[in-house]
Amino acid sequence: HGNPNVLTPDVPSSRLSQATTAQHAAVEVEKWTGPVPELVVDKGPELVPDSGRRLAAGHGAPAHPRGSDLYSTRATPSRTAS
Repeated sequence: HGNPNVLTPDVPSSRLSQATTAQHAAVEVEKWTGPVPELVVDKGPELVPDSGRRLAAGHGAPAHPRGSDLYSTRATPSRTAS
């Protein structure tokens, strides 16, 4: 029932990609002796209202100098050789 992506840092692997950087994660495990929790993988996450706060780079925010412009859907004029 676990997701290994929660164990890796949320930083870009390069300026081009936003994948996780870690290939391995060290964890401690122990036998679960309680009741099996409900499987909720097919349910969406709980949505919370937007507080207006923005995270600093390296904490879920774009690390690129242009910030959110990197992810803009605006069309960019093509450059042609003169």
